[in-house]
Amino acid sequence: MRVVVETPLALTSFFQVVKKNGEVGARGGGFILHTPLRTVVKEGKGRVIINGEEVRDSTSGKALSLFFEDNSPSMSVDVIHEVPVPIGAGFGTSGSGALGAVIGTSLLLSGPEDYYKLARYAHDAEIIMGTGLGTVSSISSMPTGAGLLIEPGPPGKAVFLPLIFNEESYRILYIVFSSKSTKKVLSSKKAVKRLSKAGEKALNIVENDPKLEVLLSAARKFAEECGIVERHLLSLSEKLREMGALGAAPNMIGNAVHALIERDKALGVLRKLKVLYPNAHIGSSRIGKGYVKIKVLR
Repeated sequence: MRVVVETPLALTSFFQVVKKNGEVGARGGGFILHTPLRTVVKEGKGRVIINGEEVRDSTSGKALSLFFEDNSPSMSVDVIHEVPVPIGAGFGTSGSGALGAVIGTSLLLSGPEDYYKLARYAHDAEIIMGTGLGTVSSISSMPTGAGLLIEPGPPGKAVFLPLIFNEESYRILYIVFSSKSTKKVLSSKKAVKRLSKAGEKALNIVENDPKLEVLLSAARKFAEECGIVERHLLSLSEKLREMGALGAAPNMIGNAVHALIERDKALGVLRKLKVLYPNAHIGSSRIGKGYVKIKVLR
């Protein structure tokens, strides 16, 4: 038997690191992508395989270790991730994969069926591994394709401010130049202090006027003030606006930029970007929402 789990990807446009009840977490704003990360869980040798390569010391592996501390395994499993976007570029791949790994493993082994309890293992693994702070809460629970995480917490406890808009009228474009270590940024107290100050400012702006255009504008302002964004990404964000995007901002955290653009304009801009940046990874996605899709293959 194999269990196939699809989980969404997330783009963080700005964020603030906070502590609540003694636990580290994040507040922020961004988008959920319709493009899924696909995870297959089956009986195996205890491996985590990402895009065909075995990976040790992964967030998915840590999530399974936490899960097995509470649930004795009846067999060893292999977790196989198919990741459709560059890893380490601010798409939430670590959290998304970990969520799929735990849910698929629990279903395969007839374990717990409590969605939020299972998602908590993935959430805790991200924090322990330094690969994220609020991604799992967002991709497991966000009811629309864009908005704010206004109160940090584990899945089922975090509080959101979702934005409603005509999601089918827009596409997310993304341009990725290279990976960037989230763990390295989050381990720097100086960097965290500066970006959190900028993130708090951005959150306050959007909370006071919760609109899509305001979120995008606040994200751009955050990128200018947070201290972890390279100048060429700011220039590209402005170029994308000039090319017709409603707004654009660097990925958090990644050497990449995302833009929201009207569906009818997306293909033309995508083609131009591929000519301008032939060595970059360029793609697009529909707007998604927090969900998990499960299929059992016997």
